Amino acid sequence: LQPQTRMAYTSSFWWARRPVLPATIMRTMTASAFVVLGSVPHSAAAADSARANTCAIRHFVFGYGSLICPDSRAVTAPSLVGARALPCTVRGLERGWIARIDVPLPRWGAVGNVPRRLDGWTAVGVRPSPSGTTSGVLIEVDEEELGRFDAREAGYDRVPVRLEDIFPVEGHEYDDGEDVDHAVFSARGRGEARCIGDGGDNEDGKNGESKVEEECKEESLKVWVYVQRDRTPASPTHPIKQSYVDVILRGCLSVSESFARSFIKTTHGWWHEGEDINLEGDKDENHHTWVEDRHFPLYIRADSGYSNEMGHCLDRLLREHHPDAVEKRRKY
Repeated sequence: LQPQTRMAYTSSFWWARRPVLPATIMRTMTASAFVVLGSVPHSAAAADSARANTCAIRHFVFGYGSLICPDSRAVTAPSLVGARALPCTVRGLERGWIARIDVPLPRWGAVGNVPRRLDGWTAVGVRPSPSGTTSGVLIEVDEEELGRFDAREAGYDRVPVRLEDIFPVEGHEYDDGEDVDHAVFSARGRGEARCIGDGGDNEDGKNGESKVEEECKEESLKVWVYVQRDRTPASPTHPIKQSYVDVILRGCLSVSESFARSFIKTTHGWWHEGEDINLEGDKDENHHTWVEDRHFPLYIRADSGYSNEMGHCLDRLLREHHPDAVEKRRKY
């Protein structure tokens, strides 16, 4: 044989005679890899894919800010246009204006003869809190859509939410499109969905088949939340943007007015004192943590038409719960 032919023949012969591990061992190895990789933010989706041969995995994102708004999330994932999201409450999380984003914004206004410029802005974020609860929506996504949201939420880590910490919204009337018996709610209390044969008295599962070989009849559920890496409150150089608030409240009002009120009441940090003190020791009268930018929206996914039409209604809701913060809001 020619050298090239001999090499191909030898390779083919080795492949045909290679040692093959039993299917049960191969699948056990895959499951072990899933357990290890699943603890790493953003890497868990890859581990989920490794397990796809044995369990179909349904991914859900818990949206607690702009992702509550259907139009806003459809900008990132057009395939979600018309898709329903499930209102829910997550226990153990507290929402606040604590996600600082460093993106220089256009110059605005002036104090005296000194021009002011925004070095960024502050979005909502969440932090662990044993007594905290955060309302939001569950959005079902596939792996491609999940990757799109990972890119959108730069500066955040995607981490898993325990199913037992997810509850229906108290007092919310779920309609036919919002199933209160949703798979996530049904799975609460028993942890992550399991494959049939993972438990019980029969060690080998049904019909004598091994547990790992038995076909998975129940889908595995994964719920994710994006948690910011830095926790810094709003400031004059990194304020809350009204155009961003409007998008969130639009999403909340698509659920109900009480849902919007819950967002306003349970979100912390609309105003804080800051450290703007002049030489005499008095507070700087120009200190603020919130800008009204409806006439010149700074948020990339802003809806100026909605803000201009509904701004007075949104301000009424905001004033009912945070009148002092609204009063100290500055025109951009």
